[in-house]
Amino acid sequence: MASTDDGRERAAARRAATVARRLQGRALGAIADAAQGAFVYVDRHERIRYFSAGAEVLYGLPRAEMVGRTVREVTRPEAYERYSAYIGRALAGDLVEYDRRLRRADGSERFVRARLVPHRSWEGEVRGYLGHFVDVTDLVEANAAAELSQARFADFARASGDWFWESDTDGRLVWLSESVERITGVTRTWFLGKTPADLVDPVVDADREAWRQRALARERREPYRGFRYCLRLPRGSLWIANSGVPRFDASGAFGGYRGTTTDISEQVRLEEATRTALRDLESFSYSVSHDLRAPARAINGFASIIIEDHAAALPAEAHRLLHRIVDAGRDMGALVDALLALGRVSRQELLRVEVDLCALARQVWDECEERTPSPGARFATASPIVANGDPVLLRMLLRNLIENARKYAKPGVPPAVELLSVDGHLCVADQGIGFDMMHAGRLFTPFQRLHADPRYDGNGIGLAIVRKIVERHGGRVWATAEPGRGAEIRFTLVPAGISP
Repeated sequence: MASTDDGRERAAARRAATVARRLQGRALGAIADAAQGAFVYVDRHERIRYFSAGAEVLYGLPRAEMVGRTVREVTRPEAYERYSAYIGRALAGDLVEYDRRLRRADGSERFVRARLVPHRSWEGEVRGYLGHFVDVTDLVEANAAAELSQARFADFARASGDWFWESDTDGRLVWLSESVERITGVTRTWFLGKTPADLVDPVVDADREAWRQRALARERREPYRGFRYCLRLPRGSLWIANSGVPRFDASGAFGGYRGTTTDISEQVRLEEATRTALRDLESFSYSVSHDLRAPARAINGFASIIIEDHAAALPAEAHRLLHRIVDAGRDMGALVDALLALGRVSRQELLRVEVDLCALARQVWDECEERTPSPGARFATASPIVANGDPVLLRMLLRNLIENARKYAKPGVPPAVELLSVDGHLCVADQGIGFDMMHAGRLFTPFQRLHADPRYDGNGIGLAIVRKIVERHGGRVWATAEPGRGAEIRFTLVPAGISP
């Protein structure tokens, strides 16, 4: 009787254990289906006993087609040969981790990170393994893209004639590309920890304004370009141009600058040679122009004396010829004065301050009206236009443009001139006789005049002076016109509040 009761109790216990295992299996299956990645349980005969919802998504196959089949049956032969060793190790009791390329049912490929965990009985016998497979395709592709980007950058850096650098928040260099050693002949470690202030050659470089502008850009965490200075090296020096952009971490905190450096030593040498040649040429032109003044005045003076003192003894033809000599002498004197003015524009030191161009243009117009009144003449200007430049040179620029506009007014029509600011550039517009744009290329060249009409005097220097002044201010000048409908001389200058 007792043995019968014991048998019933053991049977009941087995049924309870079976129910518990089923419930536990269902709970674990629900957890596996909800977890990230794919879960596959394989028994010791390599037969698939469990295939999670995540596995269905990863492999692209339904659970019903996978459960009950062996791993060999559902795996391509070449893939099984490649990965069967991992399965064998897991069934031998080892924890196995590896990466693999998985071809899905639709033919697409994914990168998978696999982890095989042995499943043991209470006695320690391996009954199978639980495989956890995570799709890491995005990570693998991102890493590959990053490696490609790094390789590409390294190739560019090696091939470039520049070098690349990175500095910390205090401006100290913390990294430089290999090309710095090829260009400077100095090891990268020599530069590390130094700032541009440590590297500049104080004897050669004295452009304090450029250093001030760079410091302002750094304080504002702004990019800067073309910052030039003379780099002092252990042996010799180089002229370089730096460009940098601020760098920030993921939280937005400033981390320093990254940038490029270009060796501009040859450019600086050519610039200095060009400046020397221009100074020599300007000095020669000034000397020639100055020396021409005396003969021109002498010819003009003697011709005038003959006309005044010997007028009665001279025939009419002699009077005509002498008057032509006086006029030619006066023209030559004006031409010499214009050449000297052009030379002064090139040599004069540039002073940059904020200039109210509207007020300056009004003063110039009033002076022109005092010298040569023109009844009905009109001058208009837009709202205040303030630029950064040399007030003396800008006055000369406006005087040449306004005098030119007045001179080429239509016959019998009072001159009408306007100073405008249009689309980021300035414009002096008139309603005069205009000109054919076919000849516009000659307009700003010395001694080139577009109008041969003797009613319009001039020597072809005024607009050449305008171009020289604009270029010295870092701008450009051009013209638009139409015969009989006026002309517009347009030019650019640096706006107030911005340093060139």
